[in-house]
Amino acid sequence: MTNLLVASAGGHLQQLSQLLPRLGIAREEVVWVTYDLQQSRTLLAGERRVAAHHPTTKNLPNAIRNYRLARQFFYEHDIERVISTGAAVAVPFILRGRQLGIPCHYIESATRVEGPSLSGHMLELLRGVRLYRQMGEWSAPRWERGPCVFDGCAVVSAPRRSIRRVVVSLGTHGFPFTALIERLAPFLRDLDAEVVWQLGSTPPPDDLSGDLHAMLPPDGLQKAISDADVVIGHAGVGLTLTCLQAGKVPVLVPRRRARREHTDDHQSQLAWELERQGLAVVAEVGELSREHLERAAALAATYDEPPPFELVD
Repeated sequence: MTNLLVASAGGHLQQLSQLLPRLGIAREEVVWVTYDLQQSRTLLAGERRVAAHHPTTKNLPNAIRNYRLARQFFYEHDIERVISTGAAVAVPFILRGRQLGIPCHYIESATRVEGPSLSGHMLELLRGVRLYRQMGEWSAPRWERGPCVFDGCAVVSAPRRSIRRVVVSLGTHGFPFTALIERLAPFLRDLDAEVVWQLGSTPPPDDLSGDLHAMLPPDGLQKAISDADVVIGHAGVGLTLTCLQAGKVPVLVPRRRARREHTDDHQSQLAWELERQGLAVVAEVGELSREHLERAAALAATYDEPPPFELVD
């Protein structure tokens, strides 16, 4: 069986890649549709990939381009199943798949704790799409409980680490997160710690000290997190997974729509759900303190392989 796996770059792609072995699908049985970015080239090295048009967030021209790409791709290839973790790039490919009668499965991002994303709502309108939620309990009848990237994760107490190496990641989203830098920089200077900053699209102030990067390569970020005593960042699934896989419990600070740091407040929903499950230390940006860093430095993450999950077409 040839499976078409569709996901935006970033956390969506990382989620689908992590879930794939649990779905019982071999890598040689798949073709990926995602953005041609450094993360996807590294994560999917040696695998079959199709480059989708981006950005896709509320971008109608690229949605039309991706639908045309889907029409051409399905015409040229024999695809027997479509699986996606979102986001907007999922809609044109699943739409075309259902038009052709191909089984389609949409696993909503783990960031969505209280209800589906805009893409999820759009796909609710398509008959025959199997819809799964990873986090939360929704009242919507079509959404089944699916596999979750945080299944098998747990946190235990650990000897408290001295905070000498810190990683701060503001994510890859196109919105700046200036408020977190302004809050963090003063007490990181007081800690006299080595700080690696992944700034994304956030412009740094002139006096920001540390090892500054707009974007680290995936293996570089993984190594920095493995070496760190504390990791602080926006409440993104990709960053959280990378931390937990490295045995670190992150300090998560959700982006807020009111400060124009994101399109909505789903990061807050995810962050507080992860803290409820014990998988993160969470603070709103105005409340973030050294005490949150010290709490995270006294915890370690563990992982047990969860059971397989069968997709029923």
